[in-house]
Amino acid sequence: MGPGRATRVLVGAAAFVVVCIGIRLAEPILVPLLLAAFVAVASSPIVLGLVRRRVPVVLAVLSAVLVHVALLGAFGFALGSSFRGFQARLPEYQQAFAQQAAWLDRWLAEHGLTAGKAGIADVLPRTALDLLVDLLGRVATLVSSGVLLLIVVVFMLFEAVGLRLKLERMVQRPEAREAIRSAAREVNVYLLVKTASSVATGLILGGWCALWGVDFPVLWGLLAFCLNYIPTLGSIIAAVPPILLALLQLGPGPMLGVASGYLVFNVAIGQVIEPRLLGRALGLSPLVVIVSVVFWGWLLGPIGALLSAPLTMVVKIWTTYTEDARWLGIALGPAREGLRDVPARISVPPHASAESSVPPLGGRAAGSSVPPGS
Repeated sequence: MGPGRATRVLVGAAAFVVVCIGIRLAEPILVPLLLAAFVAVASSPIVLGLVRRRVPVVLAVLSAVLVHVALLGAFGFALGSSFRGFQARLPEYQQAFAQQAAWLDRWLAEHGLTAGKAGIADVLPRTALDLLVDLLGRVATLVSSGVLLLIVVVFMLFEAVGLRLKLERMVQRPEAREAIRSAAREVNVYLLVKTASSVATGLILGGWCALWGVDFPVLWGLLAFCLNYIPTLGSIIAAVPPILLALLQLGPGPMLGVASGYLVFNVAIGQVIEPRLLGRALGLSPLVVIVSVVFWGWLLGPIGALLSAPLTMVVKIWTTYTEDARWLGIALGPAREGLRDVPARISVPPHASAESSVPPLGGRAAGSSVPPGS
């Protein structure tokens, strides 16, 4: 590595650290803006479709907002009522949890597996259930701030109507505009499929808990719906509270039945159905998906974990179409894409066909008459 390249690497690393610090400091502002941006991206096809059918812009935006208000109201009412009921019975669950943990603590002590003053009975009741209450409280706080979120979404949807004209004026190069459109399309597809699969996951798992007689099945269905947006880790976290409650309320046998249902349905939806519907829209390495959840969760909190996949997709698409940062786009994608897709993007001109890939921003496609600096 030459001195010039080493300097660029160090400057890039320093800039990355500075940007991360700035994002963490601006978290209270960035989180609602990012959430509103992704809601607007998911809603924009509805608004643009109505506008293309000669529906006035105000009515198109109002229709999308009314849909969001109805969904948010129903979600908030169901979550609030279930959460209040769960909090009312929380002391009862904590007592049952303490009894189960005390038995386990005694069994471990009889076999010489417990050491120290604080046993499992002292730790588990204060951690697992308290963490669950904290998690549900964060979700309830997010729902309560939905009014401000909807206001920001309204203005973003009004801007989305004229975004195409602004994009053509701001970005002169056709391949750059196509890269931005490709990013928007992939994020739209991901959000649509992920929302549909999250709704299915919440309905199925909530019904499964109700079938076994677990208390508050609506709450566990809503929790599964929310956490399904977090790739891989979300379904695991959503399964823990109802499984523990089934153990406390019904015993080991029903607990295994509830756990087996969560395992089967999450694997079927997350590993079989979602990949078939998404196709290559996600285009992220499995390791990158896990690391992105940790990274964005550390940077932006729980909302960052929820938005980790689409945020990482935006970074991947941007770097893939950037000459100097294409290596990062290849690293973020799966190995098969790194071997096949990037050469196609480099060699195929932007006007070759509607199905061809787009050349990088920093270079010129073969056969193109547009100079690199135009």
